[in-house]
Amino acid sequence: MALRVRGETVEEITAGAKVMRRHALAVKAPDHALDTCGTAATAPAPTIFPPPRRWSLRRVAYM
Repeated sequence: MALRVRGETVEEITAGAKVMRRHALAVKAPDHALDTCGTAATAPAPTIFPPPRRWSLRRVAYM
């Protein structure tokens, strides 16, 4: 966020990417392996369902 506030430069973004790649863990997997766990960056926000109305804090505290 601090970079965005003052304006990030190409050099800073490049340096950050290089540092992240240098510290990343290499994963050895078979050639036919398939990654099925994405970051969900493009997924819509999760739907959060509230607990049923009959629940109360007092009742939960005694469970």
